[in-house]
Amino acid sequence: MKRTFFILSVALFWSALLMTSCSSEEKKGTATIYDGEIQWSNWSYTFVRGETNDGDLAMWQISFATEIGNSYRTISLTMNTSELGTYSCVYDANSEKWSSNAVSYLRLTVDYDGQPYPEWNGQSATITIHNYDKETKAMSATIEAIVVKKGTSDTRNVKVEMENLHLIDK
Repeated sequence: MKRTFFILSVALFWSALLMTSCSSEEKKGTATIYDGEIQWSNWSYTFVRGETNDGDLAMWQISFATEIGNSYRTISLTMNTSELGTYSCVYDANSEKWSSNAVSYLRLTVDYDGQPYPEWNGQSATITIHNYDKETKAMSATIEAIVVKKGTSDTRNVKVEMENLHLIDK
């Protein structure tokens, strides 16, 4: 009896460990980012979120980062909704506000050989939230934006495709 209990306990422990390992890989989800120059799908991310009592995201901020060759790149976005739908807006540099309160921040940064380049700030954006699961905090969304290089009129088109990306503590 003790031997059976021991074997079952060990089996349960390994099953739980393997399930945790597998699920932590699944938790991350996927994202493909095009920063106006190159596409990357190897990234790390950080996020901040604020929830309503119903579990909706009242605010979420996500930053994707990668290092490719001699450059370090980040794309950051702050949204004030998790409601499904499409949000199109334009940034007014004079008032420093977006035309929709759904978006409050969008920025791309790129450096080469450790030399920081000017920031690329959002000029216009269309964000489509395809799915948000309150229970798992997973989101699928598409972000398409035009960013302008600070102090110039140079622009880039950027795109982020998030698929079942979990906005939970790692």
